[in-house]
Amino acid sequence: MRLLVLLAWLHVAMGSNRVVVTFETNLIAAGVKSIENATIVKQYGRRLVLDLGRPVEMPEEWIWEAVGWFGVVTVEEDMFVDIEQMVYANEVTDVEYAHLALPFQWNLADSEPHSIHVEGIWRSTNSTPDMVVAVLDTGLALDANGLFLHLGDGFDFISDEDVALDGDGRDPDSTDPGDSGVDCPKASWHGTKVSSVLAARHRPEFKGIAQNITLLSIRVLGLCSKGYSNDVADAIVWASGLIARSRMLRVYAIKLTF
Repeated sequence: MRLLVLLAWLHVAMGSNRVVVTFETNLIAAGVKSIENATIVKQYGRRLVLDLGRPVEMPEEWIWEAVGWFGVVTVEEDMFVDIEQMVYANEVTDVEYAHLALPFQWNLADSEPHSIHVEGIWRSTNSTPDMVVAVLDTGLALDANGLFLHLGDGFDFISDEDVALDGDGRDPDSTDPGDSGVDCPKASWHGTKVSSVLAARHRPEFKGIAQNITLLSIRVLGLCSKGYSNDVADAIVWASGLIARSRMLRVYAIKLTF
C-alpha cells in the first residue's frame, strides 16, 4: 500500500486567541487543571488548547516562561486558516457536474498543450486501490459517496463545535454538512470538488484523474471553509500514521501564507 496526503491550499485567515501547549506525556497534560489568564479549551493526548481571551502575539513573554514549566515541550499559536482560492458552488450537483463536465475538462485532454495529458495514461493504467490518497479539506457531501469507486474510513478532526457545524467535535464521520454561515451564505463543498477532480469514477459527464485509488476523506475545515491549525496538524499526523501499513508516504499541496 502507498499513501499520499493531499491538503487544501491554506493561508492564515485571521489572528487567533488560542495556543497549543504540548507536554512530554499525556499524564502531565491531564494533570493541568487550570492556567492563570487562560481557559483550557480541550486536551488531546499530550496537548492542551488554551484560549487567552485576546489575540495572540507571538512570541509572547509568558510563552518563554511556559516552556520552562514542568513537562512542557512546545507552545505554538493555534492559527485560524482557510482555503486561499475559493470558487463557491450553489449546490452539490454543481460540484458533481458543472465543475467537472466534459468538454470543460481540457486540463486532462491529450489534445491540449497545457494539460496534464492523462488520457494517454488511462490506456495503460488508472491507478490502483493500493494507492491511498488522504484529502484534508471540508469533507465529502452526504450524497457524494457514489461518485467514488473506493472510499476508506475517514475522520472529522474539527474540535470546535461552532466551526464543525455538525453538532459535535471530533468523530469518525467526515461528512461535510455544508460550510455556509452569516459571512459565507453559500456552501463551498470544496472537499467534494477536490476529491472529485482527483478520483471521481469515470462517466460520460465527467472523469476523475485516478478513479481506482482509495480516497480517504479527512475533515479539517468547517464554517466558511476555515479551521484551526492544530486540527490540521493532528489530521496530518493521523493520516501519516497509516505509513505503518504503507511503503510510501508523500504530503503535497501544503502552503501557509502569512
